[in-house]
Amino acid sequence: MHPDIVIVGLGNPGERYEQTRHNIGAMVVAELGNGVSWNNGSAWVTIGDLRAELVQPTCFYNESGSVVSSVLKKHNLTPEQLIVIHDDIDLNFGEVKKVVGRGSGGNKGVESIISALGTNNFTRIRIGIIPQNWLGNFKKPNKHKIPDFVLKPFSKKEQKELSGIIETVITVLMSYYSNGG
Repeated sequence: MHPDIVIVGLGNPGERYEQTRHNIGAMVVAELGNGVSWNNGSAWVTIGDLRAELVQPTCFYNESGSVVSSVLKKHNLTPEQLIVIHDDIDLNFGEVKKVVGRGSGGNKGVESIISALGTNNFTRIRIGIIPQNWLGNFKKPNKHKIPDFVLKPFSKKEQKELSGIIETVITVLMSYYSNGG
């Protein structure tokens, strides 16, 4: 049996990274697969009339391309049947955007997938992780500090908002893909 779509949640393996900003994609996929059986970072769910394989790569975030490519090849699927969910430092905390056929925007995990597939013609669900400062403005970290920033846990205030953000992403997926994608 082959899936109609593959949904990949980017993140890093291991307890150390579970609650970090870089793992929000993996958190969404874990919630989508809550209550179903997982095997080697993979589970099956139904979204509308579509069979979906959920994938949490067991490699590090920036090396996700080979895993994604292997899953698509295994099922003889095209990149158009792929949805990648990931954090995005160009969006404000909690902002969710669906894009198709765009460049990586500097996201190393997305770059790895584009490189492995030889195309950017797949769907991405981008989730903003840039927090507000005390003045209520959103401020992106200095580019040299981005690796440290994305590997930090969410603040206590942000942690309280995470379940709502994850539900928003799931609602976007369900509404879009329940209508045949």
